Amino acid sequence: MASVFKRKRRVTRNGRTVVVEAKKYTVQYSGADGKVHRQTAYTDRERSWTLAVKLERDAQSGEHAKHRKTPLSAHLDVFRRQLKEKERTAKHVRITCNRIAKVFQGCGFVRLADVAVSEIEEWLAEERELGIGIQTRNYYVAALKQFFSWMVKSKRAASSPVVDLEKLNAETDVRRVRRVLGPDELPRLIDAAQHGEPFRAVLYLLAVRTGLRASECASLTAESFDLTGRTVTVQAAYSKRRRTDTLPLRSDLARLLVEWLSGRTGPLWPGTWLERSARMIRRDLEAAGIPYETAEGVFDFHGLRHQFISDLARSGVHPKVAQELARHSTIALTMDRYSHVLSQQKVDALETLPALPLTQDLTQPIAPTCPETAQPVTKGGGVSVPIPTTEPLGASGVGTACPDLSPDDPSSGAGTRTPDTRIMIPLL
Repeated sequence: MASVFKRKRRVTRNGRTVVVEAKKYTVQYSGADGKVHRQTAYTDRERSWTLAVKLERDAQSGEHAKHRKTPLSAHLDVFRRQLKEKERTAKHVRITCNRIAKVFQGCGFVRLADVAVSEIEEWLAEERELGIGIQTRNYYVAALKQFFSWMVKSKRAASSPVVDLEKLNAETDVRRVRRVLGPDELPRLIDAAQHGEPFRAVLYLLAVRTGLRASECASLTAESFDLTGRTVTVQAAYSKRRRTDTLPLRSDLARLLVEWLSGRTGPLWPGTWLERSARMIRRDLEAAGIPYETAEGVFDFHGLRHQFISDLARSGVHPKVAQELARHSTIALTMDRYSHVLSQQKVDALETLPALPLTQDLTQPIAPTCPETAQPVTKGGGVSVPIPTTEPLGASGVGTACPDLSPDDPSSGAGTRTPDTRIMIPLL
């Protein structure tokens, strides 16, 4: 931010120290590199201020002009390197940069001056017509915003050209809804995996009783487990929230792992299964006679994490404890997205409500009644209206019409009128 001021210095005159103010103003401004520069200006404050603004604008625009001539692909290469330096996962760096490059190529953007929100929105609309979901579209938008925010922070651009690019409501276009398995289905899945390849059975057991994600499971070694303390540790480089996580283990699972981990070194689940985890668990579901997809959703490897959190809720675990075990940032994410309720649970919940007493036998038909003709009451008269007597109709009399209550009056218009004159008398 540009500013102007007069320098002051202390001098000694006749044995006294006095403060002397400079005659000319000094201007201060920031360059594109963030460094502060100072320069002597004029004795007039307004002229000095104008000079400060001009110097700052020229310094920053000159740096930005240099970067505007640089191809976006070169900026993207630097962005990719800095993401790696921040220890982002290789998968995250690859996907993010590929999305940005795909937008640049699809829209024909070569330099910063070419970037236009209208063309990006048109390209995204075409991609939507080709079949991508709203959530995938939002991933493209997030990647672009991240890239151009980095451009501004690194003084490569004066402002972000995609600041007006907005995300859409992904809840209106949910492409994959996950479900959980029933109490009898989960043991069948584990049994099918054990008869196929036992290492998958242990993998499923670990995931469904710790909530570990597929990439986190793939990073584990024998040293990740402390079976005496019954814990498993995921290093920050592989944790989604980029923190070292130590999770507790059930006692029965810890006992199983004692024998299974014996003599094992290196990654416990090596190979390329991580890239085909959905197909892997789908084969085991088929072997167990469990459908991969139902009306409630699909069950893939990440469904094991949903199963873990839903089982916690079903067992009455406090929501805050479930959030900590799931390692979620908010309790809403734990309860709303990952906790599933089975249909039988809803039925069982209703059965826990207390029974209410019935005031009458609902198995008996309720018959309509017809009022008797009431006595008219004159204005100011004291004749009371008798309480009408009713007799319940039998089953054969349900369709019987009520007697005609209209008086024999040609002016009645053949309509049904009440004989109670109190209703027709206006208030006095």
